[in-house]
Amino acid sequence: MTKEFNLSGVTCMHCVSKVKKALEQHEDVNSVFVTPDNQMVKLDADPMPSLESLNLLLEDFGEYKLSV
Repeated sequence: MTKEFNLSGVTCMHCVSKVKKALEQHEDVNSVFVTPDNQMVKLDADPMPSLESLNLLLEDFGEYKLSV
């Protein structure tokens, strides 16, 4: 299952790398694609984790937040 999320807090490619690394830690996530230009995350996961669980992962990496 693939889903797109809005992403806040990304200001550079280092941020993109941190967000990707954080989200890939979730056991159900297969792939993560972050586009910094329009601040979007495309996530492929089965099953799709809850928005809350994904944002909890991001908290440890900085001021990043996903929304729908």
